[in-house]
Amino acid sequence: MSYGDDFASVDTAGAPLDPTIMIGADPMVWGAIGLGLVVAGLVGLADRPTARGRSGTTPPTPSGKPSTTPPRPP
Repeated sequence: MSYGDDFASVDTAGAPLDPTIMIGADPMVWGAIGLGLVVAGLVGLADRPTARGRSGTTPPTPSGKPSTTPPRPP
């Protein structure tokens, strides 16, 4: 981008001519980070019902034996 010869006299503060995003990264980088967070959140929501068991029963204990505690209400 080019400016005329009189630009230097107008810009008394010496501001940069074409500043990038002030947080320091290309918008595509921040878009990719945001998209990754959204995907991770959706995967977490999709995986959430399997942690409690889809049929409402309690998951097996680490020993493999059935749990003796009653299931929690949904």
